[in-house]
Amino acid sequence: MASLVKNIRKQRYFFLILFFSLIITHSAVAQENFPFVGQITGDGVNIRAGQSVNFEKAGQLKGGDEIIVLEKSYSWYKIKLPTDAKSYISAKYINELDPQTGEVTTDRVNVRVGGNEKSSILGQAAKGQYVRILEKLEGWYKIEPIDQSFGWINEGYVKFASKEIPPIRAVQALPENIYERKRLAEATVSATESISIPQPTVEEKSPVFVTGFMEGLADQGLAKDIRHILTDENNVTYYLKGPQELDSFLHRKVTVEGTIQSEITASHSVIRIKKINLIQKMQEK
Repeated sequence: MASLVKNIRKQRYFFLILFFSLIITHSAVAQENFPFVGQITGDGVNIRAGQSVNFEKAGQLKGGDEIIVLEKSYSWYKIKLPTDAKSYISAKYINELDPQTGEVTTDRVNVRVGGNEKSSILGQAAKGQYVRILEKLEGWYKIEPIDQSFGWINEGYVKFASKEIPPIRAVQALPENIYERKRLAEATVSATESISIPQPTVEEKSPVFVTGFMEGLADQGLAKDIRHILTDENNVTYYLKGPQELDSFLHRKVTVEGTIQSEITASHSVIRIKKINLIQKMQEK
């Protein structure tokens, strides 16, 4: 009889432990609602092409970087790729519209972590989608990661930051992914024939006014905010310092107002854009 009572007590104890364990586990899962903004807690955190250290590296993150976490598989988070992550697409399925822009010519084209068919797949591009070309390789293009490509990082390097997911064009992993210049060219021009850009409070400098044709810089430019050049009628070239919205004026004649950034050392003078006005719309080809 004493043995039976002892066994019953053991069973009750076991079920109590199991019950509370399930409650704790359920609470932890309930708090981890996707998607959310996560913050990286260490330096040199690898982004992998899959949920294991055996997958290729797609990039790295540093402490304080913010990423969008989409889901979880075991101890790995699926994330939106940052704009500097490795991303390649076969040239067979790209129609090059200009040196920096390509159009996907067929549906469900694999985007890979390397420029070969053995590299892991990060996502797929749809027919008609536009991609930003960073580098041309033999049979492949290196591109900015598209919105439909993803990486994985270990959950141990991520802490919750916010449930407020920023708009697509305000997050580093998302805003510069797709360049729809072909579809939006005319609509964008009508809305952006003139852009005024807020200036930081700095020592006042004499303004300059330059008229010429704007083009984009190859690869990733001189810096995150120096990705365009302007060549005037005397064939003098300037680097332009300004926001991504300057893409609306690519391959067009414009007048820019700004100040020369003499503190920046470069092969051409750098103009910080204060205002840009459209002179000539892009010609139809």
